[in-house]
Amino acid sequence: MKQFDQIMKQFDQIMKQFDQIMKQFDQIMKQFDQIMKQFDQIMKQFDQIMKQFDQIMKKFDQIMKQFDQIMKKFDRIMKQFDQIMKQFDQIMKQFDQIMKQFDQIMKQFDQIMKQFDQIMKQFDQIMKKFDRIMKQFDQIMKQFDQIMKQFDQIMKQFDQIMKQFDQIMKQFDQIMKQFDQIMKQFDQIMKQFDQIMKQFDQIMKQFDQP
Repeated sequence: MKQFDQIMKQFDQIMKQFDQIMKQFDQIMKQFDQIMKQFDQIMKQFDQIMKQFDQIMKKFDQIMKQFDQIMKKFDRIMKQFDQIMKQFDQIMKQFDQIMKQFDQIMKQFDQIMKQFDQIMKQFDQIMKKFDRIMKQFDQIMKQFDQIMKQFDQIMKQFDQIMKQFDQIMKQFDQIMKQFDQIMKQFDQIMKQFDQIMKQFDQIMKQFDQP
């Protein structure tokens, strides 16, 4: 009996332990169900994420293709840039030479500006003289205007004199014509006088004869 009691006690203990274990198992199964639900949700999220990842990868592929194209373009641009830089180096060398020349030119320019200042001073002096001359010229022009007025008056008088001279010349022409006629008459008279003198000579010769 004692052994049976002990066995029953052990059996009770075991059953209690089994109950506890079953309770724990129930709890674990509940937790497992929750975990499985969470896992399902996670898997759904994972599927969505994978879809998004696929889309992203497609975009990434497109971007990489574009990147390759861009890199090719970049390589071309870099080659062009290298050429441009070489040209730029040449230009900079030329620019250095030009700047050296520019320094010399600036020195020459300074000298020229000094000369220009001197010339401008001389020009100012000349302009002052020119102003004085212009004032004198104005005075002369006024005098010239007066002289021109006097000249106009003289020319009018000269015109009148010329008209009178024309009349006198016409009269002179008439007188000369008359003089010509008189001279012709004088010639005739002289011829007649010559004839008379010849006759007189002949008569005188006759008187001289014995």
